[in-house]
Order: sequence, then structure tokens, then C-alpha cells
Amino acid sequence: MLRFIRYMILPIAAMTLCFACSPDQQSRLSPKPNAIGKAGQLLVVAEGDVWHSIAGDAFREHLLEEFPVLPRPEPRFDVKHVEGIKFNSLRKEWRVIVFLADLSQYNKVTKEVGAAIGERGLERAKMEFDYNTVFREDVWADGQLLIYLFAPNKAQLLENIQNRSKSIIRKIEEADFQKIKANTYQSGVNRIASQEIKDKFSVSLDIPGSYRLAVFDSLNNELWLRRETGTISSNILLKTMKYTEKTLLTEKSIIAMRDSVGRRMITSAAESSYMISNTEDLPVEYQKTEINGHYTLEARGVWEMKNDFMGGPFLSYMIYNPNNQKVVYMDGFVHAPGEDKRSLMQQLELIMRSMKF
Repeated sequence: MLRFIRYMILPIAAMTLCFACSPDQQSRLSPKPNAIGKAGQLLVVAEGDVWHSIAGDAFREHLLEEFPVLPRPEPRFDVKHVEGIKFNSLRKEWRVIVFLADLSQYNKVTKEVGAAIGERGLERAKMEFDYNTVFREDVWADGQLLIYLFAPNKAQLLENIQNRSKSIIRKIEEADFQKIKANTYQSGVNRIASQEIKDKFSVSLDIPGSYRLAVFDSLNNELWLRRETGTISSNILLKTMKYTEKTLLTEKSIIAMRDSVGRRMITSAAESSYMISNTEDLPVEYQKTEINGHYTLEARGVWEMKNDFMGGPFLSYMIYNPNNQKVVYMDGFVHAPGEDKRSLMQQLELIMRSMKF
């Protein structure tokens, strides 16, 4: 009987302690749900006078800038704004939440910031302008990123947004990476295609299970992979060549290469049609980057079908391998009429950036 009473006391004591907890403490004791929201979606919690101030304007200017080179402009992020009074438990499971706070006020948003950084943090934020941003992960949901951006007044908040926008964007994109990767490889990896690429080109590339080998041109050492749905066509072109001269890794050369491969490999139902780069209606954007530590020239632009009415965005890479004095050319392009293309291009970029020598 005493043993029975002792066993009963333990769960009752635990329940009593739990009921004495604050709501946030109780939520930490409960299993966390998975965060909700697609890659590129942000929930911004800011009071109206902050959101409609010059600080809010600066936030929108930086975070809603256009995703690079798409036929129809799309923002880098999809932003939904709510005021503090409307930020309730239903919204706490969002995957990426940004709090914008003017600490000269006391309201729901500054209360959330205070709960995150504590009283000492609030005092420090009012005295040290460099202390203006805090990141938290998995607070109310698994896979969640919370960003607290604050200042003693709106003028300083404006300056903080201007100074920290690049690091905030980078942090959000890092959080998006896993979501994009999960979406890209939800059908697993096509190990047969990946092995064929390794055999033919001596490079490693993680091809999603939804992609299929369309054409391999052994004469020109060119390969075409594609994923087809009812409304979307995502494609990857791959070619290797000997590095014979420095002009091979130039802006002019990468477009010439893309047009050469596109003319041979990509056609449509229209007679005498072939793919070319459109360098007139939208400028091609170039940058020098790295893929797994190797020098890479990148080009982003818009393609079209000669003698047909088709087009879409492309992303091209020329990657130099000093170990064997070869250059790998990769191109990802999308045809998705009427569809948003930002996420499709992000998936292609993720696949191509998985390349290793």
C-alpha cells in the first residue's frame, strides 16, 4: 500500500510542478511541433508605427529585393507582416520569424524581445548600439529560426537594418538550405544517373531521384538530365573539356559555351528551333565564386527558343579543376510557364553545387 501511495505521489508532484510553470515553460516541457512555412517565407512581427517608418521601408528594400535574373520579377523572400497584438500561439510555429523593435516603446513586440534577451540585454541594447541582433533556433518549433532586430529608437533601427541586412539574409538562406534540400531530394538520389556521370565525366554530382538521363552525346561529351511534371521542366546540362587557354574562363566564353551546347542539345516541336541565351532584354549577371573550393565563373540570365515562343531562367557554371587541367561546364534551366521560378532555380543551384572532383 505504501509503495502504491509513493508511486501516486510522483506523477501528482510532477503535474503540480507543471501547472505552476509559465506557458512558455510548459511549452518547453511539451514535444515541439515541426516549424511550418516554405523556404523563402518570413513572418515579420512589428508594430504599425515601426513597419510604416523609414526603418520598415529599409527592411522591405533589402529583404524584398528581386531574386537575381528571372523573366518576371520575384522577391528574394515572401514577407508577411503582423502587429504584436496579432502574434499569437497559432503563428509561433512559423519557420522564420523576424521581430523588429523600437525599444523606446513598451508593447507586445518589445516584450517578446525582452523575453529573449532579458533585462540586462535590454539595458545593454540601449547603451551599446553594436548590440542589435540576436538569433534563436528551435524555440517554439523544431527547424525554426527567430531573428530579433532592435534599437533604442527608429533612427538607430534604420541604421541597424542597413548594417545587418546582408548577415540576416545569409542567416535566413542558411536556414532555408535544409528546407530546399529536403524538397529537392524528397524522391531520394538517382544513384544510377550519379554513377553514370562519375564514369563519364570523373565528377561526383548528387542527382535527385526525380531526374532522368535524357541524352548523352559521346561525340561532344555532353549530357542532358531532365525532370518533367505536368507544368514544369527542370534541366541540367553537363560537359567537360581540357583547359587550353585562359579565355575559356571568361564571361564571353561561358555564354558562347551555353549557346553552343544549347544549339546541339535542346530543341522543341517547332521546326529549326534551338535554345539560345537572351542577352538583350535582360542583362546576364556574372560573378566569380567557388564550388567545393574550386574557382568557378557563374552566369545568370534568361534563355529563349529560337524560332519558337519558349523561354525561362538559366544558371551556368564554368568550374576549373587544376588537378587534371579540365573545366566542367554545368547549366541549369527551367521552363515553367505561369509558375513562380525562384524555388525551382534554388533547387537547380543546390544540385549543381553538390559537384565534387
